[in-house]
Amino acid sequence: MYIEGNNFAIDHYRAGGAVQEMYELFNMGFAGAGGDGEVSAVDADQECRFGEWELRYTNNGYAANRPDRVRAGDDAEVILSCQRDRGRSVYYDSGDYRTYGQTVSLVGMNDRDDYERTEFFEEIIIQLAGIGGTFSGRVVDNMTDEPVSNARIDINETSRFTHTDVDGNFHFEWVGVNQFTINVSRWGYTNINEMEFTFGEDNNELNEEIRMYHPVLDLATDHVNEVLQDGEGTEVALSAANGGDGPLTFSTRFRGAQVEGGLWGRLDGLEAAEILDDTRIRAVVFQDDHYWIAGGNNRGDNPNLVYKVTREGEIAASYEQRSCSNYGWRDMTADGEYLYGVDSCYIAQMDTETGEITDQRIPTPFNPTAGVTWDPVNEWFWVAGPASDLVAIDTDGEEMARIRNTNPRKHIYGLAYYPDDLDQAPIYVMCNEREQDGMLMKTTVEGEFSHVTNIELDAGDEASGCFMTNQIHQFTWSLVTITEGDNDRVQTYEAASDFFWATLDPISGEDIEPEGVVEMTLTLSTEELENDVEYSTFIQFEHNTPVEGAFWIEVNLNVIPNSIGDASEVPYDFAISSVYPNPFNSSATVNFTLDRASSVNLALFDLSGRLVSQLHSGQLSSGSYQVPVNGAELASGMYLVRLSDGSRVLHQKLTLLR
Repeated sequence: MYIEGNNFAIDHYRAGGAVQEMYELFNMGFAGAGGDGEVSAVDADQECRFGEWELRYTNNGYAANRPDRVRAGDDAEVILSCQRDRGRSVYYDSGDYRTYGQTVSLVGMNDRDDYERTEFFEEIIIQLAGIGGTFSGRVVDNMTDEPVSNARIDINETSRFTHTDVDGNFHFEWVGVNQFTINVSRWGYTNINEMEFTFGEDNNELNEEIRMYHPVLDLATDHVNEVLQDGEGTEVALSAANGGDGPLTFSTRFRGAQVEGGLWGRLDGLEAAEILDDTRIRAVVFQDDHYWIAGGNNRGDNPNLVYKVTREGEIAASYEQRSCSNYGWRDMTADGEYLYGVDSCYIAQMDTETGEITDQRIPTPFNPTAGVTWDPVNEWFWVAGPASDLVAIDTDGEEMARIRNTNPRKHIYGLAYYPDDLDQAPIYVMCNEREQDGMLMKTTVEGEFSHVTNIELDAGDEASGCFMTNQIHQFTWSLVTITEGDNDRVQTYEAASDFFWATLDPISGEDIEPEGVVEMTLTLSTEELENDVEYSTFIQFEHNTPVEGAFWIEVNLNVIPNSIGDASEVPYDFAISSVYPNPFNSSATVNFTLDRASSVNLALFDLSGRLVSQLHSGQLSSGSYQVPVNGAELASGMYLVRLSDGSRVLHQKLTLLR
């Protein structure tokens, strides 16, 4: 349909939004204005299928109820008519139907007990499309036949959509096209694109069952425990299988804690206000395996305190700040020997062994001073006021450098120093801005600011004093800060990690078909690690399955001094240490150790003695090994794992359950 209309219609078409979408839905275009608001012609590109419509129209003095004139072209006819030769059109805008002089008006059609404008408009759309029909059905999980709730169903030809209810049901009252396609999507399931449907000549009601496919991530094991001598390395076989019926995609990374999320995601924290019974907490550092937290809710009535708190949230000690301001220290830092807190216009120094505030007070150029951090490279402090420049001062308070805080001016609540920043921008600035609380910036010493991240905060919270440390989690830099709100808490965020002693190859899998397996090699090295220390990391698996959250493999490496003497001193036995999980339903892992280099045969047999699967055959050195068992094509029942080195044989039972 092509319509020439007046300027009013053209202006609304050009304005975009819901108006333009409505015009485009019906292929309407405009080319200039007719005289006195008159629509000069309505033309169609194909033979018309409709007769003339007489609308129940209220004729009164309201201008919108006086139709513009319309004339049917040579290849068209008046479809919607208020009078014999006049017609108008409608579009939907923010919950109301309004008219601007094209095809049919609903403004004057007042709702009555037996007449409702929206129902009438729906009827018009259906008739314009040439067919009407209802489309309903149920979406189920193809593997379990369980309903899939909250699946989105889009009808591509009409721009309509809905979501399934808790029972997987959906319903479209009318679909105004004879043939149509739908897209079905739901997090964790494989998208269905352009599934085709057609209303029959004698059937305008479709009720369909739609089956959705999804992957299942099966890891052969959820833990790796290795004991290596100093200077040794080992390779551990891992596997990830797709036990579902849809393509599987996953990615991995090493983490310092079993906490979901990515870089700058939350790690762990403490409910500081509850633990300390202190409702105004502004600053925190981590040193000597403890959190040091500055409280300030006493408002001068009682001494403000610095609390020494264990990782588990137990108060080990508390010390007076001897602060001048009512609310105590606003930010803290540490140089490895002393703690420092900013109070009004000076930096206070605390001896962590005694908890005493020393007599050294370093003057700052700001009152109040909102942020402080120790610069170990230059051996000076960076300080800032709430919206000031950043100034470097020495231990006597003399200015050493200045970073301009402009374009736009940052509102500073804390400073931290990150020596390993890849951009040589080690000074981190915690900001709370009008548009974003918890905005983390960083700057070079020359004053080149850049945005790092917006840290995750609970509703209504602000970020406060902050500190960067690599002492909370192994091989991980953490930003530890105070989040102020209804309940102040200590919160840590992952800034970076480097588990150089553990590598995984490959680190991801994409579009793995059902029953597919990705074999991975975990390589562990003791180079640059210390003896008699246990090292840990967690391999995080992000995935596209319906299971909420990540999957994890915990890796523990114990480094022992290199043995001197005969092979009997090597801490390994000839043993099947475990088969996990047992029972299993798709895959399991055989963990075994060898006390000497041997030609090893590891195989799976059924109870009749028939070889089911050759798991490994070949030379291996002494050490610990993990070999996956793929049960995707095996029948339920009991099996035997057989380990042999030519002179010795071990067996262990393994049960497969479907």
